[in-house]
Amino acid sequence: MGDSLPGPGLSSYPIFIFGSPRSATSLLSECVRRLGWGGFDEGHMFDLLALQRSVIDQHYTSYRHDSERSAWAPESFPYEPLKAGLVAFFEQFMVGRFGPNWHDKTPGESTLCHAREIKKLFPNARFIFCKRRSVDVIASATRRFANNSVAIRESCDLWVSVMMYWAEIRSDLGVSGIEIDQHDIVADPLATGRRLAAFLSLPDDHGEKLAEMFRTIAPEQTKSDPTPIPLSQTEFSEEDKAYIVERTAHCMTLFGYGFETPFVEASSFRPVPFSIDPRVVDLSGLKDRSLYMHTGPRRFLLHPSNPGELESTVRFLCRPTHGAKFVRTVLTVENVKSGEVVGKLALRSGAETVSEIEGVSSWGVPCELVVAIPEELNMIEILLSTKMASSAPNNAYAWANFVDLSFL
Repeated sequence: MGDSLPGPGLSSYPIFIFGSPRSATSLLSECVRRLGWGGFDEGHMFDLLALQRSVIDQHYTSYRHDSERSAWAPESFPYEPLKAGLVAFFEQFMVGRFGPNWHDKTPGESTLCHAREIKKLFPNARFIFCKRRSVDVIASATRRFANNSVAIRESCDLWVSVMMYWAEIRSDLGVSGIEIDQHDIVADPLATGRRLAAFLSLPDDHGEKLAEMFRTIAPEQTKSDPTPIPLSQTEFSEEDKAYIVERTAHCMTLFGYGFETPFVEASSFRPVPFSIDPRVVDLSGLKDRSLYMHTGPRRFLLHPSNPGELESTVRFLCRPTHGAKFVRTVLTVENVKSGEVVGKLALRSGAETVSEIEGVSSWGVPCELVVAIPEELNMIEILLSTKMASSAPNNAYAWANFVDLSFL
Protein backbone atom coordinates (compact mmCIF):
# COMPACT_ATOMS: atom_id res chain seq x y z
CA MET A 1 0.00 0.00 0.00
CA GLY A 2 2.89 2.36 0.71
CA ASP A 3 3.93 2.68 -2.95
CA SER A 4 0.43 3.70 -4.03
CA LEU A 5 -0.03 6.45 -1.46
CA PRO A 6 0.15 10.07 -2.64
CA GLY A 7 2.88 12.34 -1.35
CA PRO A 8 2.46 14.74 1.59
CA GLY A 9 0.95 18.18 1.18
CA LEU A 10 -1.91 17.06 -1.08
CA SER A 11 -4.74 17.89 1.32
CA SER A 12 -6.90 20.79 0.10
CA TYR A 13 -7.86 21.68 3.63
CA PRO A 14 -8.84 19.08 6.19
CA ILE A 15 -11.66 19.69 8.65
CA PHE A 16 -11.38 18.80 12.33
CA ILE A 17 -14.60 18.50 14.33
CA PHE A 18 -14.41 18.82 18.11
CA GLY A 19 -16.89 19.10 20.97
CA SER A 20 -18.39 17.28 23.91
CA PRO A 21 -20.12 14.00 23.19
CA ARG A 22 -23.85 14.63 22.55
CA SER A 23 -23.20 18.08 21.03
CA ALA A 24 -24.04 17.35 17.36
CA THR A 25 -20.52 16.28 16.37
CA SER A 26 -21.99 13.28 14.52
CA LEU A 27 -24.43 15.52 12.66
CA LEU A 28 -21.67 17.90 11.53
CA SER A 29 -19.49 14.95 10.54
CA GLU A 30 -22.23 13.54 8.32
CA CYS A 31 -22.86 16.97 6.79
CA VAL A 32 -19.26 17.56 5.74
CA ARG A 33 -19.05 13.96 4.50
CA ARG A 34 -21.99 14.64 2.16
CA LEU A 35 -20.24 17.80 1.00
CA GLY A 36 -17.21 15.78 -0.07
CA TRP A 37 -14.93 15.58 2.98
CA GLY A 38 -14.51 11.87 3.60
CA GLY A 39 -13.67 10.51 7.00
CA PHE A 40 -14.26 7.84 9.61
CA ASP A 41 -17.26 7.86 11.93
CA GLU A 42 -14.81 8.77 14.70
CA GLY A 43 -11.09 9.52 14.56
CA HIS A 44 -9.09 9.19 17.79
CA MET A 45 -5.77 9.10 15.90
CA PHE A 46 -4.50 12.68 15.56
CA ASP A 47 -4.01 12.97 19.32
CA LEU A 48 -1.62 10.04 18.89
CA LEU A 49 0.26 11.99 16.21
CA ALA A 50 0.73 14.95 18.56
CA LEU A 51 1.80 12.70 21.44
CA GLN A 52 4.32 10.87 19.23
CA ARG A 53 5.92 14.16 18.24
CA SER A 54 6.03 15.20 21.90
CA VAL A 55 7.72 11.93 22.86
CA ILE A 56 10.34 12.53 20.15
CA ASP A 57 11.00 16.01 21.58
CA GLN A 58 11.41 14.63 25.09
CA HIS A 59 13.67 11.81 23.94
CA TYR A 60 16.04 14.06 21.99
CA THR A 61 16.12 16.69 24.74
CA SER A 62 17.19 14.10 27.30
CA TYR A 63 20.24 13.09 25.23
CA ARG A 64 21.38 16.15 23.33
CA HIS A 65 23.72 18.91 24.51
CA ASP A 66 25.58 16.50 26.79
CA SER A 67 29.33 16.48 26.12
CA GLU A 68 29.68 12.93 27.43
CA ARG A 69 27.13 11.74 24.87
CA SER A 70 28.32 13.73 21.87
CA ALA A 71 29.18 10.54 19.98
CA TRP A 72 25.82 8.92 20.70
CA ALA A 73 23.24 8.52 17.95
CA PRO A 74 20.67 11.11 19.17
CA GLU A 75 23.24 13.88 18.67
CA SER A 76 23.48 13.11 14.95
CA PHE A 77 20.30 11.21 14.12
CA PRO A 78 17.97 13.33 11.92
CA TYR A 79 15.45 15.06 14.15
CA GLU A 80 13.04 17.17 12.13
CA PRO A 81 12.76 14.63 9.28
CA LEU A 82 11.62 12.05 11.82
CA LYS A 83 8.86 14.33 13.10
CA ALA A 84 7.91 15.41 9.58
CA GLY A 85 7.76 11.78 8.51
CA LEU A 86 5.05 11.09 11.07
CA VAL A 87 2.93 13.92 9.70
CA ALA A 88 3.50 12.71 6.14
CA PHE A 89 2.41 9.19 7.09
CA PHE A 90 -0.84 10.39 8.66
CA GLU A 91 -1.62 12.70 5.76
CA GLN A 92 -0.74 10.10 3.15
CA PHE A 93 -3.09 7.63 4.75
CA MET A 94 -6.03 10.05 4.94
CA VAL A 95 -5.52 11.36 1.39
CA GLY A 96 -5.04 7.84 0.08
CA ARG A 97 -8.25 6.71 1.76
CA PHE A 98 -10.53 9.72 1.21
CA GLY A 99 -8.86 12.02 -1.33
CA PRO A 100 -7.55 15.57 -0.82
CA ASN A 101 -10.69 16.61 1.09
CA TRP A 102 -10.99 14.71 4.36
CA HIS A 103 -12.17 15.32 7.90
CA ASP A 104 -11.57 13.99 11.39
CA LYS A 105 -14.26 13.94 14.08
CA THR A 106 -13.06 13.18 17.59
CA PRO A 107 -15.38 14.26 20.42
CA GLY A 108 -13.98 14.82 23.88
CA GLU A 109 -10.70 16.39 24.93
CA SER A 110 -8.09 13.96 23.59
CA THR A 111 -7.56 15.63 20.19
CA LEU A 112 -8.93 19.06 21.08
CA CYS A 113 -6.09 19.70 23.53
CA HIS A 114 -3.64 19.32 20.61
CA ALA A 115 -5.48 21.70 18.25
CA ARG A 116 -2.68 24.29 18.27
CA GLU A 117 -0.17 21.64 17.23
CA ILE A 118 -2.53 20.29 14.57
CA LYS A 119 -2.94 23.78 13.12
CA LYS A 120 0.84 24.06 12.77
CA LEU A 121 0.99 20.66 11.07
CA PHE A 122 -1.93 21.39 8.72
CA PRO A 123 -1.92 25.18 8.17
CA ASN A 124 -4.96 25.06 5.84
CA ALA A 125 -7.11 23.09 8.27
CA ARG A 126 -10.52 24.30 9.45
CA PHE A 127 -11.77 23.58 12.96
CA ILE A 128 -15.46 23.19 13.86
CA PHE A 129 -16.31 23.19 17.56
CA CYS A 130 -19.75 21.83 18.40
CA LYS A 131 -21.10 23.16 21.66
CA ARG A 132 -24.21 22.61 23.72
CA ARG A 133 -25.48 23.62 27.14
CA SER A 134 -24.22 21.39 29.96
CA VAL A 135 -27.64 20.38 31.31
CA ASP A 136 -28.74 19.14 27.88
CA VAL A 137 -25.46 17.32 27.23
CA ILE A 138 -25.61 15.52 30.58
CA ALA A 139 -29.30 14.66 30.19
CA SER A 140 -28.69 13.31 26.68
CA ALA A 141 -25.65 11.29 27.77
CA THR A 142 -27.45 9.69 30.70
CA ARG A 143 -30.41 8.75 28.49
CA ARG A 144 -28.06 7.15 25.97
CA PHE A 145 -25.52 5.46 28.20
CA ALA A 146 -26.24 5.23 31.93
CA ASN A 147 -28.34 7.13 34.44
CA ASN A 148 -26.60 7.14 37.79
CA SER A 149 -24.58 9.59 39.85
CA VAL A 150 -21.23 8.32 38.60
CA ALA A 151 -22.25 8.69 34.93
CA ILE A 152 -23.83 12.10 35.55
CA ARG A 153 -20.72 13.44 37.24
CA GLU A 154 -18.33 11.96 34.69
CA SER A 155 -20.33 13.56 31.88
CA CYS A 156 -20.38 16.83 33.80
CA ASP A 157 -16.60 16.83 34.34
CA LEU A 158 -15.92 15.97 30.70
CA TRP A 159 -18.17 18.80 29.49
CA VAL A 160 -16.31 21.34 31.63
CA SER A 161 -12.91 20.09 30.51
CA VAL A 162 -13.82 20.22 26.80
CA MET A 163 -15.37 23.68 27.04
CA MET A 164 -12.42 25.08 28.98
CA TYR A 165 -9.95 23.68 26.45
CA TRP A 166 -11.89 25.39 23.67
CA ALA A 167 -12.09 28.66 25.61
CA GLU A 168 -8.30 28.68 25.79
CA ILE A 169 -7.48 27.82 22.19
CA ARG A 170 -10.23 29.41 20.11
CA SER A 171 -8.48 32.78 19.84
CA ASP A 172 -5.29 31.04 18.67
CA LEU A 173 -7.17 29.37 15.82
CA GLY A 174 -8.51 32.72 14.63
CA VAL A 175 -10.46 32.57 11.37
CA SER A 176 -9.63 28.86 11.08
CA GLY A 177 -12.12 28.01 13.84
CA ILE A 178 -15.89 28.31 14.21
CA GLU A 179 -18.39 27.50 16.98
CA ILE A 180 -21.65 25.79 16.08
CA ASP A 181 -24.26 25.57 18.83
CA GLN A 182 -26.74 22.71 18.59
CA HIS A 183 -29.45 25.13 19.73
CA ASP A 184 -28.80 27.28 16.63
CA ILE A 185 -28.94 24.24 14.33
CA VAL A 186 -32.47 23.54 15.57
CA ALA A 187 -33.71 27.11 16.07
CA ASP A 188 -32.37 28.64 12.83
CA PRO A 189 -30.94 26.00 10.48
CA LEU A 190 -30.76 28.36 7.49
CA ALA A 191 -28.71 31.05 9.23
CA THR A 192 -26.46 28.39 10.77
CA GLY A 193 -26.04 26.65 7.41
CA ARG A 194 -25.11 29.89 5.68
CA ARG A 195 -22.59 30.75 8.39
CA LEU A 196 -20.96 27.32 8.12
CA ALA A 197 -20.94 27.45 4.30
CA ALA A 198 -19.20 30.83 4.37
CA PHE A 199 -16.67 29.51 6.88
CA LEU A 200 -15.86 26.57 4.57
CA SER A 201 -15.64 28.89 1.52
CA LEU A 202 -18.49 27.06 -0.21
CA PRO A 203 -20.77 28.53 -2.91
CA ASP A 204 -23.75 30.55 -1.68
CA ASP A 205 -26.32 27.83 -2.37
CA HIS A 206 -24.55 25.45 0.03
CA GLY A 207 -26.04 27.33 2.97
CA GLU A 208 -29.47 26.10 1.90
CA LYS A 209 -28.08 22.59 1.34
CA LEU A 210 -26.65 22.51 4.85
CA ALA A 211 -29.92 23.80 6.31
CA GLU A 212 -31.78 20.95 4.60
CA MET A 213 -29.25 18.48 6.01
CA PHE A 214 -29.79 19.91 9.49
CA ARG A 215 -33.53 19.35 9.11
CA THR A 216 -33.36 15.85 7.67
CA ILE A 217 -30.32 14.22 9.28
CA ALA A 218 -31.36 13.46 12.84
CA PRO A 219 -28.59 14.36 15.32
CA GLU A 220 -27.37 11.38 17.28
CA GLN A 221 -29.79 11.46 20.19
CA THR A 222 -32.37 9.30 21.91
CA LYS A 223 -35.01 12.00 22.27
CA SER A 224 -36.65 13.72 19.33
CA ASP A 225 -37.30 16.98 21.21
CA PRO A 226 -34.02 18.96 21.45
CA THR A 227 -35.62 21.80 23.47
CA PRO A 228 -33.29 22.96 26.27
CA ILE A 229 -34.31 21.47 29.62
CA PRO A 230 -34.43 23.59 32.79
CA LEU A 231 -32.20 21.98 35.40
CA SER A 232 -35.05 22.07 37.93
CA GLN A 233 -37.17 19.90 35.62
CA THR A 234 -34.60 17.15 35.11
CA GLU A 235 -34.83 13.81 36.88
CA PHE A 236 -31.41 14.25 38.49
CA SER A 237 -31.21 13.91 42.25
CA GLU A 238 -30.85 17.09 44.29
CA GLU A 239 -27.26 16.08 45.10
CA ASP A 240 -26.45 15.66 41.40
CA LYS A 241 -28.11 18.97 40.54
CA ALA A 242 -25.98 20.68 43.17
CA TYR A 243 -22.87 19.04 41.73
CA ILE A 244 -23.74 20.21 38.20
CA VAL A 245 -24.27 23.79 39.38
CA GLU A 246 -21.07 23.94 41.43
CA ARG A 247 -18.96 22.18 38.82
CA THR A 248 -20.17 23.96 35.68
CA ALA A 249 -21.34 27.41 36.85
CA HIS A 250 -18.16 29.28 35.85
CA CYS A 251 -18.07 27.62 32.42
CA MET A 252 -21.80 28.09 31.80
CA THR A 253 -21.41 31.82 32.49
CA LEU A 254 -18.31 31.98 30.32
CA PHE A 255 -20.29 30.70 27.31
CA GLY A 256 -23.51 32.55 28.13
CA TYR A 257 -25.60 29.51 29.13
CA GLY A 258 -28.22 29.42 31.88
CA PHE A 259 -29.39 26.58 34.11
CA GLU A 260 -33.10 27.40 33.79
CA THR A 261 -32.98 29.26 30.47
CA PRO A 262 -30.93 28.48 27.36
CA PHE A 263 -28.87 31.66 27.47
CA VAL A 264 -27.77 34.41 29.85
CA GLU A 265 -25.30 37.25 29.47
CA ALA A 266 -21.85 35.78 28.88
CA SER A 267 -19.01 36.50 31.29
CA SER A 268 -16.19 38.80 30.22
CA PHE A 269 -13.77 36.92 32.49
CA ARG A 270 -11.76 34.75 30.10
CA PRO A 271 -9.11 32.09 30.69
CA VAL A 272 -5.72 33.05 29.30
CA PRO A 273 -4.13 30.35 27.09
CA PHE A 274 -0.93 28.72 28.26
CA SER A 275 0.91 25.50 27.65
CA ILE A 276 3.16 23.29 29.74
CA ASP A 277 6.59 22.40 28.42
CA PRO A 278 6.91 18.62 28.99
CA ARG A 279 10.66 18.99 29.30
CA VAL A 280 10.34 20.88 32.60
CA VAL A 281 7.63 18.79 34.23
CA ASP A 282 8.69 16.90 37.34
CA LEU A 283 6.65 13.70 37.55
CA SER A 284 8.63 12.14 40.38
CA GLY A 285 5.68 12.45 42.74
CA LEU A 286 3.36 10.38 40.60
CA LYS A 287 2.86 6.73 41.44
CA ASP A 288 1.89 5.93 37.84
CA ARG A 289 3.34 8.21 35.17
CA SER A 290 1.01 6.82 32.50
CA LEU A 291 -1.87 8.47 34.33
CA TYR A 292 -0.36 11.89 33.67
CA MET A 293 0.27 11.16 30.00
CA HIS A 294 -3.31 9.96 29.58
CA THR A 295 -4.97 12.95 31.19
CA GLY A 296 -3.32 15.65 29.10
CA PRO A 297 -1.56 18.97 29.71
CA ARG A 298 -4.29 20.66 31.76
CA ARG A 299 -5.54 17.74 33.79
CA PHE A 300 -3.60 15.84 36.43
CA LEU A 301 -4.74 12.60 38.06
CA LEU A 302 -2.99 11.90 41.36
CA HIS A 303 -3.34 9.02 43.80
CA PRO A 304 -2.94 10.12 47.43
CA SER A 305 -2.78 7.57 50.23
CA ASN A 306 -1.41 7.29 53.78
CA PRO A 307 -3.35 9.95 55.72
CA GLY A 308 -1.46 13.12 56.56
CA GLU A 309 1.45 12.54 54.17
CA LEU A 310 2.04 14.33 50.85
CA GLU A 311 2.09 11.41 48.46
CA SER A 312 1.57 12.93 45.03
CA THR A 313 3.06 16.10 43.59
CA VAL A 314 3.42 17.54 40.10
CA ARG A 315 5.68 20.55 39.41
CA PHE A 316 6.24 22.47 36.21
CA LEU A 317 7.54 25.81 35.00
CA CYS A 318 5.50 28.18 32.87
CA ARG A 319 5.50 31.80 31.77
CA PRO A 320 2.25 33.67 32.50
CA THR A 321 0.67 35.25 29.45
CA HIS A 322 0.52 39.03 29.59
CA GLY A 323 -2.49 40.15 31.58
CA ALA A 324 -2.89 36.99 33.66
CA LYS A 325 -3.58 37.77 37.32
CA PHE A 326 -4.54 34.40 38.80
CA VAL A 327 -3.93 30.66 38.51
CA ARG A 328 -7.06 28.57 38.98
CA THR A 329 -7.82 24.87 39.18
CA VAL A 330 -10.59 22.64 40.54
CA LEU A 331 -9.89 19.64 42.76
CA THR A 332 -12.31 16.74 42.34
CA VAL A 333 -12.25 13.30 43.94
CA GLU A 334 -13.49 9.95 42.71
CA ASN A 335 -13.27 6.30 43.78
CA VAL A 336 -12.84 7.27 47.43
CA LYS A 337 -12.66 4.34 49.80
CA SER A 338 -13.08 6.67 52.75
CA GLY A 339 -12.05 10.09 53.96
CA GLU A 340 -11.39 13.46 52.36
CA VAL A 341 -8.53 14.67 50.16
CA VAL A 342 -6.54 17.83 50.85
CA GLY A 343 -5.24 19.52 47.71
CA LYS A 344 -2.70 22.33 47.46
CA LEU A 345 -2.02 24.82 44.67
CA ALA A 346 1.21 26.74 45.15
CA LEU A 347 3.33 29.18 43.13
CA ARG A 348 7.08 29.34 43.60
CA SER A 349 9.82 31.64 42.36
CA GLY A 350 13.19 30.03 42.85
CA ALA A 351 13.18 28.44 46.28
CA GLU A 352 10.53 30.80 47.65
CA THR A 353 6.82 30.01 47.81
CA VAL A 354 5.09 33.25 46.84
CA SER A 355 1.46 32.14 46.98
CA GLU A 356 -0.41 29.00 48.01
CA ILE A 357 -3.83 27.74 49.00
CA GLU A 358 -5.22 24.47 50.32
CA GLY A 359 -8.70 23.05 49.95
CA VAL A 360 -10.59 19.90 50.90
CA SER A 361 -12.59 17.78 48.48
CA SER A 362 -14.59 14.60 48.84
CA TRP A 363 -16.55 12.50 46.37
CA GLY A 364 -19.11 14.71 44.67
CA VAL A 365 -17.87 17.92 46.34
CA PRO A 366 -15.39 19.78 44.09
CA CYS A 367 -13.12 22.46 45.52
CA GLU A 368 -11.97 25.53 43.56
CA LEU A 369 -8.42 26.74 44.22
CA VAL A 370 -7.31 30.21 43.07
CA VAL A 371 -4.04 32.02 43.82
CA ALA A 372 -2.83 35.45 42.73
CA ILE A 373 0.25 35.88 40.53
CA PRO A 374 2.69 38.53 41.80
CA GLU A 375 3.08 41.22 39.14
CA GLU A 376 6.87 41.14 39.09
CA LEU A 377 7.14 37.46 38.12
CA ASN A 378 7.64 36.51 34.47
CA MET A 379 8.33 32.83 35.18
CA ILE A 380 6.67 30.74 37.87
CA GLU A 381 6.76 27.19 39.11
CA ILE A 382 3.34 25.66 39.77
CA LEU A 383 2.98 22.85 42.30
CA LEU A 384 -0.09 20.63 42.59
CA SER A 385 -0.10 18.19 45.48
CA THR A 386 -2.55 15.98 47.34
CA LYS A 387 -2.75 14.04 50.57
CA MET A 388 -5.46 12.20 52.43
CA ALA A 389 -6.94 14.24 55.27
CA SER A 390 -5.50 13.41 58.69
CA SER A 391 -8.93 12.23 59.81
CA ALA A 392 -8.98 9.47 57.18
CA PRO A 393 -8.37 5.86 58.28
CA ASN A 394 -5.07 4.20 57.45
CA ASN A 395 -6.49 2.19 54.55
CA ALA A 396 -8.04 5.22 52.81
CA TYR A 397 -7.28 6.01 49.18
CA ALA A 398 -8.70 8.15 46.38
CA TRP A 399 -8.24 9.33 42.81
CA ALA A 400 -7.80 13.10 42.91
CA ASN A 401 -8.16 15.20 39.74
CA PHE A 402 -6.82 18.71 39.26
CA VAL A 403 -8.88 19.90 36.30
CA ASP A 404 -9.42 23.11 34.31
CA LEU A 405 -5.98 24.47 35.18
CA SER A 406 -6.06 28.00 33.76
CA PHE A 407 -4.58 31.45 33.92
CA LEU A 408 -7.21 34.12 34.49
